[in-house]
Amino acid sequence: WNICTTSNTPGECSMLLTSLPIHGDEARRVGAAYRLGRAAAAGQKIALVVLLRPLTNGQPSVEEQAARRAAVNGLQIVGSAAVPSLLDLLQQPSASIHTVASSADVIGECAMTSEEIVDAAQALHDAMTRLDQLIDADNNGGWPGRQVASSSEGGRWVVAPEVALVSCLLAMANLTTRVVSATSCLIIYVHLRPW
Repeated sequence: WNICTTSNTPGECSMLLTSLPIHGDEARRVGAAYRLGRAAAAGQKIALVVLLRPLTNGQPSVEEQAARRAAVNGLQIVGSAAVPSLLDLLQQPSASIHTVASSADVIGECAMTSEEIVDAAQALHDAMTRLDQLIDADNNGGWPGRQVASSSEGGRWVVAPEVALVSCLLAMANLTTRVVSATSCLIIYVHLRPW
């Protein structure tokens, strides 16, 4: 299990990141994700690809859920290099609820420049609109009828649209902490106002 403490290779860290979870291995898995995040921030594109892969699985298995949790931690330190891929994930109309929630968790930490913040705010707003429509359709009438946000089903966490919506709202809040212009602030406010 020392594989990613003695090596910087994305392949070895990827193996640890995506391996079958064993009780007590979360710290090593997250360590591998951080190492991949540092490599991606330094320009290693393969490290970014490895970290993004767990976010794209629609209904993750147990090991994919562990990889997704760790990948979110690793991606949060990548910064601007991760933003274009995260925008793509958030803007896919068919993106799974899991993908939207994880992408939102990351983009709120990665978008740094005014342009990235504005693009992220728009992508998050669009994702929130899709999630809100999905929630309304599932509950025949909206917020008053909304129920539990997530549940453990067969050992896997099933993320409801409400969880992804909250992830998007938190990402918007994170973006506001880095707003560098009044225009960016106004754009975020306009996107948040319906919620």
